[in-house]
Order: sequence, then structure tokens, then C-alpha cells
Amino acid sequence: MSILRVAISVAVLILSATPVHGEANANKIIEILDAGGQNATITTFWLSGVENGTSWVNATLFQKGQKRLYCVPSTLSLTHDQTARIFRDFVKANPIYGSAPAGMVMLHAMVSTFPCE
Repeated sequence: MSILRVAISVAVLILSATPVHGEANANKIIEILDAGGQNATITTFWLSGVENGTSWVNATLFQKGQKRLYCVPSTLSLTHDQTARIFRDFVKANPIYGSAPAGMVMLHAMVSTFPCE
């Protein structure tokens, strides 16, 4: 089974499940970002941290000769604000993800924004 197929299967399971931990959903994250202030700044850094973690997954997949989940151009270094914008734009374009856990949505946003050729 391909990694993409596994990732999609896991995403479907996660979208159909109710999270049992305290991770905010995507709509809550956007609400915090829209409110501005210190919480928005902290949340922007949190989103960047989530993206950083998934980038390490990509690096590991690449190192093992497997297909990466998403492919950010090597000439691009994402800022915290760009990462938050990618998240926000993805949820706006895909409102079904609004109630999903924000970390999972960040991964989907990156896959959608930077598909591998």
C-alpha cells in the first residue's frame, strides 16, 4: 500500500473520529489568529512547530527513498506568518476541515499547497 493511500486512510479515520485530547480544531485556531494579540502570536508559532514536525517526517521519508507527503520548493523558507496563512487559506477553501484537529489540518494544508510532482 502506498504512503499516500495510508495517509488518506488515516485522515479519513481521524476526520470521522472525535478527538479525545485537548487539541483545538481548525476553526478555533483561526478564531485565535483573528483575535490578534499574544495568543495569536503563540498560535502562529505553534502552527510553525507543527509544520516543522511534519517536515522532519518528510526528511525521513526522503532519506529512506520513500515518497514525501508534500514538497516545499528548496528555494522557499516558510516564515511563521506564511505557515499561518497556508493554514487559514486551506480551511477557508475546505470548510469541512474546520472541526478537525488543527495539527492534522496543518498537514493537509501543506499537502494541498505543496503537492509533490
